[in-house]
Amino acid sequence: IQSVEQVERALEDARAYAEAKGVPLTLERLAVCLGIGRCTLLNYDVADDATDEDMAIWGAIKDAREECQASMMEHGLGKGNSPIMPIFALKANYNYSDKPADDAQHVYVHFDGEDSIPD
Repeated sequence: IQSVEQVERALEDARAYAEAKGVPLTLERLAVCLGIGRCTLLNYDVADDATDEDMAIWGAIKDAREECQASMMEHGLGKGNSPIMPIFALKANYNYSDKPADDAQHVYVHFDGEDSIPD
């Protein structure tokens, strides 16, 4: 990715496609418009010695990814005929889960004298 303008043009192209097709804006379409793979877009990061331009590109990509996420969520909540694809995409691309976190705390309650409580 060469510039912020390239990201902005790709985002505009992806928005136009989504609007014309009546589908949500997706990371997959954004990646196609950028000419990169979805995994590259998901894992895009900047080096510790990044330039100001690199940081600006990263910010534009981050904003575009967040817009794709919002579009997917909103489409799944209102426009979609089936929530299955938005659910899948949110899980695959944005770490959504329908399972409790592994580190969830379990609370157990013990009542002293519970054996003497009448039935």
